[in-house]
Amino acid sequence: DGKGFLGSFQSWVRHPDSPYLKDLPQYPGAYQPPAYVVFLAAVLGVTGRSVLAAKAAQVVLSGLTVLLVYAIGRSWFDRRRGLIAAGICALYPNLIAFSHYLWTETFFIFVFLLAVWLLTRRDRLPTTGQCLIGGLLLGIDLVSDGQEKTQFKADDKVGEHLTKAFHDRGLILRAAASAITFGPPLCITKDEVDEVVQGVDESIAQVTAEMNL
Repeated sequence: DGKGFLGSFQSWVRHPDSPYLKDLPQYPGAYQPPAYVVFLAAVLGVTGRSVLAAKAAQVVLSGLTVLLVYAIGRSWFDRRRGLIAAGICALYPNLIAFSHYLWTETFFIFVFLLAVWLLTRRDRLPTTGQCLIGGLLLGIDLVSDGQEKTQFKADDKVGEHLTKAFHDRGLILRAAASAITFGPPLCITKDEVDEVVQGVDESIAQVTAEMNL
């Protein structure tokens, strides 16, 4: 896999008139999404195409991933549990052994955990920029107790009431017993996102008041 990603980078450099990866020559059967190749290209470009530097960058990402695990654990639970989770992540043999390989997993895990941390910190709601970085990765968890993360049961019918409130506002969303799921089209506009967020916020407030939650 590492040779494939490096090959994509080399093909990109050698074909400046074809900026898109999908138009470049690939080794048989391979296609790489652009994000990791762009990351490799940036590191190799800055370091004079040093593969060793690219591997070192992977190790740095692994270290930052451990810090993100700690930050998420501390935010969701407490400092002690955050340290335990980070320690397990830091000492897990597979993560240590594979951190220097030029594979997407190290990069993807870092980006995914960064999105989770940006979107789920308890100190404040995420900003627009943080949501853009995180992407539409998560739904909204419905819990009756924010500290204990106790989810509603189907018999509570919270999801049914929320779904009706959404429909009353013209929102095509589905609320299950324990989560609100989003599936927006890629052509969604900023104004439409704002409308959905406002509608969801109003619907949750309405159902919370009506059901005395």
